[in-house]
Formats: sequence, structure tokens, C-alpha cells
Amino acid sequence: MANPIQHQCIIRLIIHVIQIRIAIIVINVLHVNNAINSRMCWSAEVSLKTFVLGFVAILFAGQYMSLPLVLFCVSIIFMQLIEYFMWTVGLRNKTANYYISLAAALLLWLQPIASISTTKGETAVGLLILYTVLTVLYKGIYSIIDKTPSQQIYKMYEGANGHLVWNWLQHDTQTAIGLLLYFTFLLLPIILSKNWTLLGVIAITLGISLYTFYRHNTWGSMWCWIVNAIILFLCGKVIWTNYFN
Repeated sequence: MANPIQHQCIIRLIIHVIQIRIAIIVINVLHVNNAINSRMCWSAEVSLKTFVLGFVAILFAGQYMSLPLVLFCVSIIFMQLIEYFMWTVGLRNKTANYYISLAAALLLWLQPIASISTTKGETAVGLLILYTVLTVLYKGIYSIIDKTPSQQIYKMYEGANGHLVWNWLQHDTQTAIGLLLYFTFLLLPIILSKNWTLLGVIAITLGISLYTFYRHNTWGSMWCWIVNAIILFLCGKVIWTNYFN
């Protein structure tokens, strides 16, 4: 258990992190400067900063959280690191683009598993088996229907609105079914765990991102929004645990 001096240092750092994230969020929401906003939450620099701040928040808040919840948050935060490499390397190199896109797709598949791990016992086992079976069936059926080479499917590029377009997610039935599968097993374990605060944070940010996806075919600021929200959630959890609980 941290001593009072360590508590003060932790709280000061957390407050600094909160101030930085709130400033970024406010600029993004209010469109204070269009030049800044055009790159906010979807540039290499901001992706890296968001990842680092999220990782720091995990390091300090993780000791007050269960390991499965830590792993779930990490699975979300690491998408910012993947997007950083896409901005810096992938957009200039087709081979790198393909493998970075595969890494993003793999992380998306792992996120519901990380969410399932926050539940316990037979419920977790049942959800994991069901998710695995449905995912295998989904990928198997569409691999037969769609013969497009994977190199043409798994790639990203910058959209007209400045966001990364994930080429394997389109406005079609295949994507709709895949997203339904993803969101169901991402959110259901959190509901079963009765973590209503985290559920609210993720549901709101996913709602915003779905809007940008169906309007611009890009995920917009999805991961930036979620990571920002998780950082504030984790920082608030540490402060509450140390001073009000």
C-alpha cells in the first residue's frame, strides 16, 4: 500500500493527466481551432501521446483494479499505438500497412475476449466458447463467399475527413453482422459484471464512433474518445479509492 507521500505524488500526476485530457477533449468538441481539430485524435503525435497517457494511467490505477479489467483497458489503449505505427509507417509502405492492419483486426478480435475475462466461472467459459464458435463460423462463411485476397481487404488509408479508413469495415451486411458480434460480446460481459460506469463510458463513445462510421465510412475519433474516457475513469477510480473509500 502506498504511503501518504506516494499518494500525493500519484494524485498530482493524475490531476496533471486529467487536465491534459480535458483540454484535448474540449478543443475537439468545441472546434476552437479548425486547423488543430482537423488532426485532433487522428494523427501520429496525438495517437502516441494518448497511448502513453493511457498506459501511465493503467500503471497507477492498475493496483486498485482486477487483472482482467486491467487487460481489457490495455486492449483498448493499445489500438492507439497501432494507429501511431499506421500513421508513421503504414501509410507509406504497403507491406507494413497490411501487417499493421492485421494487428488492428487481431486486437479487435481480442477485445471481446478481454471483456469476457472480467466475468467469472461458467459464465465466462460459456461466453468465450460461444464467441469463438460464432467468430469462426462468421469468418469461415464469408471467406467462402468473398474470394478477395487478404492484402486487398486488410489495409488502411486516410479518408477525406482526415480519419483512418479501415478498409475491411464497409457499409454492407458482412460488416453489420461482424459489428453486432463484436459489440454483443464486448458489452455483455460488462453488463453481467454490473460495471455500469465503464459500460456508460464505452457505450457513449461507441455511439459517437458508429455515427461517424456510417456517415463518413471512418471510425472517426473512436479510439481517442474511448482512451480519453478510460483515462478519466481510471484516474477517478484511484482518487476515489485513496481518498473517499
